[in-house]
Amino acid sequence: AAPPAVPRFERTTCAAEVAADERIECGELVVAENRRRPDSRAIRLPVIVFRSRAAAPAPDPAVYMAGGPGNSSTAGRRSGRDIPFLDDRDYVVLEQRGTRRARPALECPAINALRGEIAAGRVHGDAERSAMAKEAAACRAALVDAGADLDGYTSAATADDVDYLRQALGYERW
Repeated sequence: AAPPAVPRFERTTCAAEVAADERIECGELVVAENRRRPDSRAIRLPVIVFRSRAAAPAPDPAVYMAGGPGNSSTAGRRSGRDIPFLDDRDYVVLEQRGTRRARPALECPAINALRGEIAAGRVHGDAERSAMAKEAAACRAALVDAGADLDGYTSAATADDVDYLRQALGYERW
């Protein structure tokens, strides 16, 4: 049998317990890791859809992704009570490629540990630059050895993910 088509949206149980009295749906956007390669593996991006409180929601939901490299969009999301957009429209949260809850997550624990040492003032100057370059090279090699196609982790790929999610959820526009 042929593998399931990508991109697609698959409903899943939520990673964390969500407010039972709210309309919250969870799932994963399944996309190709590198769209330029026909044999690219599928990756999974968690999604949380907070349904509007309005009787007739606006047709264009708000979409949210965390800023900053590596930040999780979905971690800690359990309720939409404090989301003002829900008064008028749905609110969709997408975990970006490579971040904490995405599969795969492109994490580099040794770099995070080194940043702690730098912040504490124990590593600085030339030693800081040298150590960071060494850890970055080691992390890149480990990710590639684990099968990651790092050419698929670009801003353009993320923009495509956002558009694929919009289509998969049945929205005409964000």
